[in-house]
Amino acid sequence: MDLGKELFPQQLPFAADGARYLTAVTPRRAGKTYAIAAKLLSVAQQKPGSTALYITLSRLNAKRILWETLKTLNATHELGAEVSEADLRMRLPGGGSICLSGAADRGEVELPAERITS
Repeated sequence: MDLGKELFPQQLPFAADGARYLTAVTPRRAGKTYAIAAKLLSVAQQKPGSTALYITLSRLNAKRILWETLKTLNATHELGAEVSEADLRMRLPGGGSICLSGAADRGEVELPAERITS
C-alpha cells in the first residue's frame, strides 16, 4: 500500500516514521485512526515475519477504534490478509501480521504466542 497516495500530507510524517515505538498526540478528528491503520498495514507488508502491535487501554477499545478500518483497508486494497475476529489479528500474504490488544499498564500486555519482531 502506497502511504503517499493513501494519506493526507499532514498524516505522512507520522506514518512514514521508522521508529520502533510511535505515539500520536493530536486533537480530535485529525485522522489518527486511518493513519495508524495504514501504518500498521504498511509495516506488516514491508517486514515479513513481523508483528505490528496496536495496544490501547482495553482489547474492546482496540476493536472499536481500529478493527473495522483495518478490515476496510484490507478489502479496498485487496491485500489478501487472513482475518481472525477471535484474535483481532490479520496475517498478510507476505508473512507479516497485525495484532490488536489492550492493557491498562505494561504488566497487562498479552503478546502473541510466537516471537515478536521489530
